[in-house]
Amino acid sequence: MTEAIHRHVGLMMDTPARMISRVVHDMARHGIPLNDPLALSRELHGLLGDEPDLDWLFFGNEAGGVVSVGRLADGTRVILMTDGFRAGVVHQYEASLDGEIRTLRRSGAEFDTRQKLWYMRGKDTHERYWTEPYLGSSEPILGISLSAPVFDKDGTFAGVCGIDLILTRQSNFMQTLHLGDTGRAFIIDATGQLIASSGGVTPVATGADVREVRLHASEADDPVVRGTARHLSRHPEIAEQSSRTGMQAFSFDDAALGAIYASVDRFQASGGISWTIVSALPASNFLGLVQHAAYCSLAIGTLIVAAALVLGIWAVGLALRPMTALTEATQAIARGEWRDVPEAQRDDEIGLLARAFNFMTARLKDTLDDLRRSEENYRTIFENALEGIVRTSLDGRVLSANPTLARIFGYASPEEMIADVTDI
Repeated sequence: MTEAIHRHVGLMMDTPARMISRVVHDMARHGIPLNDPLALSRELHGLLGDEPDLDWLFFGNEAGGVVSVGRLADGTRVILMTDGFRAGVVHQYEASLDGEIRTLRRSGAEFDTRQKLWYMRGKDTHERYWTEPYLGSSEPILGISLSAPVFDKDGTFAGVCGIDLILTRQSNFMQTLHLGDTGRAFIIDATGQLIASSGGVTPVATGADVREVRLHASEADDPVVRGTARHLSRHPEIAEQSSRTGMQAFSFDDAALGAIYASVDRFQASGGISWTIVSALPASNFLGLVQHAAYCSLAIGTLIVAAALVLGIWAVGLALRPMTALTEATQAIARGEWRDVPEAQRDDEIGLLARAFNFMTARLKDTLDDLRRSEENYRTIFENALEGIVRTSLDGRVLSANPTLARIFGYASPEEMIADVTDI
């Protein structure tokens, strides 16, 4: 679960990182005047149309002005612009299909790009910068922005362009995830505030002043999210270790839920992103039925022994007979022999335990079969892709390559390329 979320976040963040380079490049390639807001709005409008997964593109200049092009939740394209392309009131206009300004929709508050952290970081460092997640000013939805400095043809700093990424898609993806009956998967930022979660947990709460505010994971209503976040806040070394060595598994005892097993992984990206991905599952999700059956068996055995020693020995021997067969079957399953667990034709605790093991075995086999099919599908895509694909180690060794990549670089086979290329 944690690895799947890590991959999804990586794909989500890759689009803005790739697109910001194109925005800067196309503005220079097309010779867009950086002091002309109408020309900039047309250019940004065209770029936005090429990327359905992006929501807003913007450019702020040294005068504090801004021009921004985006799509609303209903798909309407709008253009935001300050008066005179300098610090001032932001006006929202409806955009035509070709990116021209049409009717005025509304006017907003005063805006000065020079006071925004993303602008100051771009000007001071001349590097890309990811903002912390924030709530939108017009709608209480979570977003994040990636900015990059823009220079004129003489190499002088002229402003900052950026991309606003709405995190609703990540939240929607998280809501499709199911981890047992009460397990939860969630993402928090460096301050512990919630970015997205499964199980219907939203990252936005209503504050004391009846305004929407970001929700701290340790204050969530969901007990699994709340308990796990509080444990991580008390033990920050768990998440810190994952940033150095990869995913970490851990467990802890919660006063209300008992034992909880979890994994944590750190997602980091150039520009300042550092998020923590967590998956947590109470042990009661998968051990409750077995524990209940074991307690019932122990109670019945105690009563039988107390009634009569001889009758108790006979009863225990009778009870252990199907348990022996059950043990042998589970040992065979542990060796990879998918033998059916013997069905105990009885309605007592032993029969319940046998049916529980049967159910657990079937679910485990289905999971392994699904994993095997998934790996086969991945291998088929990898081997037959028209694009060259390569996986390398951090020190530049080729770990695997598909046939297309080998052909692109003139090798007869991926094996030949792997043997020959020792440092990419």
